[in-house]
Formats: sequence, C-alpha cells, structure tokens
Amino acid sequence: MVCKLARVLYAGFKEDPSLRKLLGEPGCIYTFFGVIEELARQGVLTALCLKVGGATASAAVLSVGARPRRVVLPRGLTRLLACLRLRGLLTLAAWLAWAPGYARTYSKLGETCHLLFIASLAPGRGYGSKLLREIEKLCRSAGARTVTLEVDTGNPALLFYAKRGFTPLMATVFAGRYYLLMAKLIGDPRPRCSGDEEETS
Repeated sequence: MVCKLARVLYAGFKEDPSLRKLLGEPGCIYTFFGVIEELARQGVLTALCLKVGGATASAAVLSVGARPRRVVLPRGLTRLLACLRLRGLLTLAAWLAWAPGYARTYSKLGETCHLLFIASLAPGRGYGSKLLREIEKLCRSAGARTVTLEVDTGNPALLFYAKRGFTPLMATVFAGRYYLLMAKLIGDPRPRCSGDEEETS
C-alpha cells in the first residue's frame, strides 16, 4: 500500500535541515518524496500507511526483501537531479567518504530491514509507535533479524527510538550534520539448526 506517501513524508520532513541543504526549495523536497513514492509503487521500496477514519495519519517507507527485476525511472527523477545542483552533488560526494565504514558495520547485522522515513500528520497521538510495530512485524515476516534507521543526533526522535529498543551502532555525517545508525534486534540472534532441541524446565 502506497497511500498518499509523498504528501505525508513531505509534511514530516519539509523542515529537515539536511534535505533543505541538499535540495533547497520546498518544491524540490516534494519532488524527492514523489520519486520515493513512485519507487514504492514499483516495489523497489516498501510503503506502510496507517489510516484513521479513512484518512492517512502516518506513513513510512523502508527497504526490505527482494527487488523487482525491471524498474522504470520515476518521472520526477530529472527534476530531482536538477534540484541537486553543485551543492547537493558535493554533499553526496562528502557522504561517500563515510560509506566504507558504514558498509562494514551494516554487513555484520545479517538480514536487515532499513527504515528510510516515517512521519505522522498528527504527532503525539501514538500513530508513529503503532506504525513502527507494524514495520517490525513486516520485517520479521520477511526474515529480517534487525530493523535499522538513521536519525539526526539533534532530532527529538532519537529518544523516541531509544525508548522502543533501538541502540546506536555508529555515527555518520551527512550535509554537515551528525546522524546515528541505530538498530533493533527483532529476530533470533543465533541461527537455528534443524537438530536444535528447545530447552525445557
């Protein structure tokens, strides 16, 4: 289900300092989330939506499971690339310097779902918490052992995730701001063999 993904995510992230630095004007940020929505429609990404009274209250997008073999480039991609300009390209290039260490840390986690964005149109009503539980269920059913995400160290959401069992793994820098890569174990930490016997007391 994709719902009104771009609209909800734009509402939640239009003031995000990193996106503003990377993409500049609000129209470019909305285009970015339009591309994300199109990728979710094609199955490249997975979208989850929480509806209340028939209206979307919260939405999330994550990377989980297999990818489709054929992907059509989203319509907004050309405009999004134009939005990046030199400033955005330099920001992305700087982030690549962190990529090797990031990849090493990430590779130790095994099968993982990565939560890219989650936002609510009505913060403080528990919609985000409910959607996060649904995300964990989806990831568990897909065979993932962990759910990972990145959060700005200055974002109050850091405490939200910590209270829900996410622990920090490493810090990265993007667009001049520090982010924490956080993870939550949702599956059995050790692989089970067919001959394993369950302990009884």
